Amino acid sequence: MDIIIRNIPENMIDKLDNIAKAEDLSRNALLTKLISDFVKSNDDFVVNILPPIVRALVNQELDRLSEGANSTINNVY
Repeated sequence: MDIIIRNIPENMIDKLDNIAKAEDLSRNALLTKLISDFVKSNDDFVVNILPPIVRALVNQELDRLSEGANSTINNVY
């Protein structure tokens, strides 16, 4: 599904592009990640008490730890 966002200031687009380049992502991949992180951060009751930026960081770290745990479990089997 496509989402069109209008009237984004040019300097904001430049900043997004710089962040995307630093993260080795396309602009679309960066925006998809940002939206995904935001939605995830609003799904969990416990992290909802945290400020949005902290929620996103907590969820990102939980995802990373979960991936590591799954990899370890697969290695054990």
